[in-house]
Amino acid sequence: NPDRIFIGTREHGLFGTNNQGESWIQILPGQYITQLAIDRSAKCTMYLSTPTHILRTANCGESWQVMLTESRRHTGLTSIVIDPRNSALLYATTSQGDIFRSADAGRSWSTLFRVPELSIKRLVVDPRNSAHLSFSTRNGRVYRSVDRGKTWKNISAPLETFDNARQYRYFHALSNQSYILIANDAIYRTRDAGKSWQRLEMLPPPESEEILAASVAPGSDQLIAYATQKGIYITLNGGARWISRPMPGVLSPSVISMHPSQRETLYIGMKKFVQDSDYWYRTEEEY
Repeated sequence: NPDRIFIGTREHGLFGTNNQGESWIQILPGQYITQLAIDRSAKCTMYLSTPTHILRTANCGESWQVMLTESRRHTGLTSIVIDPRNSALLYATTSQGDIFRSADAGRSWSTLFRVPELSIKRLVVDPRNSAHLSFSTRNGRVYRSVDRGKTWKNISAPLETFDNARQYRYFHALSNQSYILIANDAIYRTRDAGKSWQRLEMLPPPESEEILAASVAPGSDQLIAYATQKGIYITLNGGARWISRPMPGVLSPSVISMHPSQRETLYIGMKKFVQDSDYWYRTEEEY
């Protein structure tokens, strides 16, 4: 249902809307949510990660069950991911480089892989071949696996030739060959599984403004959006041409989300500097 949207916040828990954001209800209060994963094969089943727990609901948030607890000091859960072809297969990551795997919808977990002392920010399962996994770390390293996580390869070494490429913002995997890494002030793309990386042309030019939020359309490296304090920038052709829009008000962008089927619709999470309050804006212009 494209009208149904969920937002996880850092202080006020989980919110949901059934009308594309015209009105919201608080589903789970008082939680610091690091990621939300929706089971597309079950109408009301969702998982979310907080720094200390993986939670699951099977009734649209009326009740929640703890599926995993992280109790180590200085370690927090950073994400939860559902295999798109097998909803019982889950992956969870931590700030200390752990990847946990569950094959029974979170009832039991095992350690799949660990990169010591590297915070994993985002793990992606290739929707076309779920044996292909990839993840990025806080310092901009990218790893890929072609055997469901049994072995991993660091494919980000060529990025060291670029200044500031290690300053991670956002990571997107389009396939097991094509990836986009968005750093603090530049966007990088590989189409050969990390053998070479290209820095995209941007508006404004790379390294001139800090990127605060970014998103890439599912299944394509042509539609990319990012936001700075000054504006929102969108390309429909992989960076060959960019369209800019001014940032609304004096708010700071923190996240961008794309509508799954309506490319003219973007959702932008905003934050006030002083009051640290969260706002959501929607744009419906045809780009």
